[in-house]
Amino acid sequence: MVRVAPICDLPPSLYEKARALIGSVDTPQKSAVSVSNHETTLHETGDRMALAMWRLEIIQPALAHGRGTASRKATAQELAGKRRQPDGKVKTVSERTIYNWIKRYEDGGIAALANKPSNAKSQPRVLVTRKWDDAVKLPSAVKQGIADELQRYIRSLWSNGTAGWRHVCQLSSAKLMELTLDAGRHVDADTIKETCEVNRSLAERWRSHSVVAVHDKDAKAYFDKFLPRVSRNRLGLKPMDIVVGDVHHIDIYLRREDGTMATPKAIVWHDVATNRLYWTLILLGAREGVRRFHVAASFASMCSQWGLPKRLYLDNGSEYNWAEMLNGFDQLAQLAGDDIEFTVSLADAEPDLKKNLQAVRQRVGKVIRSRPYNAPAKPVEGLFSNLEQFYLSAVDGWIGGDRMKSKTKNVGKAPEPFPGDFAAFHETIADVLAYYHATPQRGWLAGKSPNDALQGAINDGWAGITQVEEKALLLAFAREDYRMVDRGRISWAGQTYYADELLRFSGRKVRIRVADHNPDYAFIFDGERLIAAAERDTSFGFLDAAGAREQARRAKEMRRVISEMKRDCDRLDLISEMGRFAATSPIPALPTANRIDVAGDVQAMITETKKFEHRQTQKAVAATSSKPLKNQWGVEDEAFSDLYD
Repeated sequence: MVRVAPICDLPPSLYEKARALIGSVDTPQKSAVSVSNHETTLHETGDRMALAMWRLEIIQPALAHGRGTASRKATAQELAGKRRQPDGKVKTVSERTIYNWIKRYEDGGIAALANKPSNAKSQPRVLVTRKWDDAVKLPSAVKQGIADELQRYIRSLWSNGTAGWRHVCQLSSAKLMELTLDAGRHVDADTIKETCEVNRSLAERWRSHSVVAVHDKDAKAYFDKFLPRVSRNRLGLKPMDIVVGDVHHIDIYLRREDGTMATPKAIVWHDVATNRLYWTLILLGAREGVRRFHVAASFASMCSQWGLPKRLYLDNGSEYNWAEMLNGFDQLAQLAGDDIEFTVSLADAEPDLKKNLQAVRQRVGKVIRSRPYNAPAKPVEGLFSNLEQFYLSAVDGWIGGDRMKSKTKNVGKAPEPFPGDFAAFHETIADVLAYYHATPQRGWLAGKSPNDALQGAINDGWAGITQVEEKALLLAFAREDYRMVDRGRISWAGQTYYADELLRFSGRKVRIRVADHNPDYAFIFDGERLIAAAERDTSFGFLDAAGAREQARRAKEMRRVISEMKRDCDRLDLISEMGRFAATSPIPALPTANRIDVAGDVQAMITETKKFEHRQTQKAVAATSSKPLKNQWGVEDEAFSDLYD
């Protein structure tokens, strides 16, 4: 239905005329009737009246002349042409249309200039199906109730995810038969099933309700197909302001070293401002997927050439789980500090990642932003589709995106793979991308190539890239564990690393971080403090003089470390320190609780025995020496003199 301006929007001169004539236009009896997606409202009356007044205003100059006169004909010819309708649309009015409007007005007045009202009825002529309507003899109200309940049931089937109209027809037919039998049997029992068959037209009428099932069960499909979006542009974007990361299949057959066929994958980085693409190609083994070190190596390589992006968008719905890289981006953001802008947005479509993402957000704050699903990740998919169709299709081994219908040179034969090895494939793809970057593009680039867009940004005063040192990237995407230091060396995954800074930490366990994609450095931490970036320890030949020089240098470095340690220490007499400590803790005197002694007769016997032994000793000594006996201190022994008195 065409919507025109309401009568209240007419010019004052025509508004009064319309009010005077409004009664001559028939109006609907009900304020609103909704039938099969058509709506008739009181607003329609004003629409038709406004259109009639617009037509009257156009033909008024011709009405001033009599019928059949040359002046009326000349005026009608002048009135023909493009006119703007009350709804704002421009319409071409022909001379024949002018005469038609004049005739309608002179025959029936302004009411004849208005369009006829819609012929909508209060009820659809067919409630369910023609066969059911004719065969079932029930009161109209009962049949209307069955139709309403059946339609609600069909909507419910779609909204709960019923797969396809055939299943909807089958289930709703059974429901219709149940409702009909419950209301009363008014058809032959043998034909009730055929009578209650729901056709496809009725089932398809409510297919739009399937969006409910998509919304509840498939967030990504809902985003891709149903979520309303606003239009966005890239005005003001500079190179590397926004970079989108994604992982894609490349539909080109390659032959692995073992002779098996495979399609490579590409880790793709898309600079949104210039449409530049940076690829890292991966040829995986059977049942092998893209791993963390693949992505880390690709990102580091991209940063080495393009610089650090200001904002990075990652689509977690892609083949690679980008959440595994969150800690790496966290570290990189900390290294960037507050002076360098670097943020990451991860499109989180998987419920099991929310807990992990929440923990990262609490630690990182503004750096990591999780969103239900993010539109900026979509342009790279469109670009890749164009690359497949217009660029990669020229490469030998391309299978056209459908492995079940692979394109072949000869009918009945298997697709032929790319003729070269993986290194040759790298060179071929590099040439394809170079051609892509030099090709003018429509749309956002408006006839410029990605190279032209980059050069234009430079000419317009773009500041340039943010360079990231190799060690900073390795540190950011390194894996962490704890190891023991042994004479300046530390081991990781079968590799030994050495640094002079570790000599003072011998025998201690420290935190170590090593990047799997490039294990040239081991970053050693004492708590949160970086001790050293240890390099791989060098092995020397048995008689290599360089080994002797390095041994001497390390020994000298160890002496320097010892000298530094001595400056922070004092020489101590450990025996004195032990005595000082013992003095602070004297041995306590033991109290006597009880005493045990021998009987008197036994004591006398012991005394007599000692006297006898002493006399025998004295006689033996006297026989061998005339000198008096002395004890160990040089004094004459009179210890037992009292025993002889």
